[in-house]
Amino acid sequence: MSSVVVTQDLIDRTFEIFRRCGGAELECVVFWTGPRDDASVNDDLHHPDHDSNSHGYAVDSNWLNTFFRDLYERGRSARAQVHTHPAAAFHSVTDDKHALVPAPGFISIVIPDFAQGQIGFESAAMYRLSDAGVWVKGDVSDIAVR
Repeated sequence: MSSVVVTQDLIDRTFEIFRRCGGAELECVVFWTGPRDDASVNDDLHHPDHDSNSHGYAVDSNWLNTFFRDLYERGRSARAQVHTHPAAAFHSVTDDKHALVPAPGFISIVIPDFAQGQIGFESAAMYRLSDAGVWVKGDVSDIAVR
């Protein structure tokens, strides 16, 4: 698996949103984006309009339409969905079936304990969608902070 390149600012903003949005009780999600012409770079995030509970979330379809149009117009693409789980980090059946971008190379990162622990990915789980359409567990050490 190739590296996922992020800035510390992106990580800090991700956790700040999770802690504010989920309040240690609800799942939350952000999408990392980057320039269309450099697939390794993730340099921005988007916190979608969504409903959530302690075991899932649903992104607003109108928000998604606007989001994808904006990405296209700005020459950017969605690279990863990063979301929280109430306890252990794993890829659930719901996560498998409802990826933002069901295309090879798309990344899904799951943060345990509603992101209430240490900022970072030590307890997280990372998956990448394979060419065969199967989520393959990766290693969070492939997340490179630059």
